[in-house]
Amino acid sequence: MSGRDFKTFVATARSTDEDALAKKILLLGQKGMKYKPIDYEKLYQITQRKKINANKELNKLSEFKKKKLENKERNLLTKHQQVWLEYYRYLDNERKRIQIEMEIAWSDISKDRAFAYYSKETERLMSESIKSIQEFKDDYISPIYTLNLNVKRCIEKLSSPSKNLDHTDFVDALRKDIIRVKLHFKQSSEALLHQQEKIESELKISPTPLEAINMIDSKYATFETGIPDEAAAMDWPNKKLKAAILQEFLNLDNQYKEGLSRLKEQHQHVFKPKFGGWPEETHTQFLILREQYSATMQHRRKLMIDRFKRQLPEISISEIDKHERWWIEYNGYHERRAELLHSWSRSRHELLIKSKALLADAWLENESTKAKEMATKQQEQHCQELHRKVAVWREQKLELLKLEEEMAEKFRIQQEAKLAADAEQEQKKRLFIKDKVTAYKKQLKLKRREEEEAAETRLAELKSILAEQAIKDKARIEYRKEEHAKKLEDKRLAKQEAIRQEIEKEARLDKLRQKVEVHVKDDPLRILQPTQAYAAKAVYQTDQEVQSQNAMFSVYGYTDDKILSDPRYKVETALRTAGLLKSDYARLVLSTVAPPQPPRPDQDTTMFYPSFNSM
Repeated sequence: MSGRDFKTFVATARSTDEDALAKKILLLGQKGMKYKPIDYEKLYQITQRKKINANKELNKLSEFKKKKLENKERNLLTKHQQVWLEYYRYLDNERKRIQIEMEIAWSDISKDRAFAYYSKETERLMSESIKSIQEFKDDYISPIYTLNLNVKRCIEKLSSPSKNLDHTDFVDALRKDIIRVKLHFKQSSEALLHQQEKIESELKISPTPLEAINMIDSKYATFETGIPDEAAAMDWPNKKLKAAILQEFLNLDNQYKEGLSRLKEQHQHVFKPKFGGWPEETHTQFLILREQYSATMQHRRKLMIDRFKRQLPEISISEIDKHERWWIEYNGYHERRAELLHSWSRSRHELLIKSKALLADAWLENESTKAKEMATKQQEQHCQELHRKVAVWREQKLELLKLEEEMAEKFRIQQEAKLAADAEQEQKKRLFIKDKVTAYKKQLKLKRREEEEAAETRLAELKSILAEQAIKDKARIEYRKEEHAKKLEDKRLAKQEAIRQEIEKEARLDKLRQKVEVHVKDDPLRILQPTQAYAAKAVYQTDQEVQSQNAMFSVYGYTDDKILSDPRYKVETALRTAGLLKSDYARLVLSTVAPPQPPRPDQDTTMFYPSFNSM
């Protein structure tokens, strides 16, 4: 239903209801209708009941909102506590790591005899520091702890129901103690701050984040600009090439200077207020809190804002956001500037190395060109000399060839006659050798047949021997298999026995661990609670006050309060609870406990003296 339809519906319903009501009144008026009187008291009671119920609902709602706020505050404090504990563990681990490194370095140094004096001096300083810590506890912490006990005692006395006692003297003394402790704490704080500043100036403590960023910038800003001396001192074979290389250094410097100037112009607004317009101490607290809440943490922004509001309540959330944006931009500017400076230094170094490589290549090319020209001249002279020698050699060679041809023809004729005689001699020799080979083959065939017969006989003997040996080897293999199976079984049983013994050992160790295990819950707030001794003392003082109150009427007997306040009854109850009432120790303790008032002389007895003296 739209808005227009709803208005039309309401107007129509109202007109219809009014018409029906008018008709009803006319009809009833004709019959003589009478109006009943209004019961205002009843209406007032109904209104009051509704008002009371509404107030109850409002109270419940306010209590619910209050509990919701308390739960929200408790959850925030729990998360802050987790962050604090994680940061404390991180700092503790860093302290342990640095301490281990110092001990390792000191152990390496202490091996040298020359550092014996320094080790003694260090031990003396450590003893003095322990002594100063104890003095600090006695002078500054003990008065505050005593004042805390006195304040609690004063609160208990003031909240006690007794009105006859006057506590003005006690309150005045406590007020004086508070003023004295405040003055003492103020003086000690000033002295400690002065001592801290003195020690920090002596030790030259680590710089702040802004100083660290400036140190990084100054580190990268110390390199030289312009043409390097090493590049200017290089001897180039070509002057144009040298000028081009040196101009590259200037172009590179101009390029990075323009980049730095553009970056500075873009972030000019982050330099005007130092520390973003905040005091240095407040800015340092901001950085420490920002470091504690890591970027990977869930609801980091919400927890940081809550922590800032608690620790820096005078600063608004908008100012915190503005300062955080300023710090991110300031840090980003310095990171970008450091990157540009580092890139500038790296580019200059690379250009210098490249120029050295180009210089080496230029000199190599120059030397190779000169060597080629010299080789060309030598080659021409060598070719002319060789041409002359070749002409002389050709003439000699032609004459030598003619002589060799004549000698070769004579040698060929002699060789043909010699080869014919050798062929005839070789034919005779081959026939003689053929006869000898035929006789040798016959002898060799007879000998081979005899050897084959002997080998067959020996083979039969070896087969019979190997068959007997195979039977023996088979039995031996079976025996070895059985022995190997026995060894494997023994190993398996030994392994099972070792596992069983290990299980029994672990079971015994678990029992021992359960016996000596400490079942204590983690309760960091336990240190703020009163000690058992203080609680016992408070209870005792309360009992003493109750005993010191005078009764309204004279009591000639014993009341239950008097009997219960008797130390003998308390000791007897404690011994009974511990199950030691019938022991000799209980008799000895009860004999040493004195009554609240000495007994009358007529009640003295010597009946139990011998039994007590015998103990």
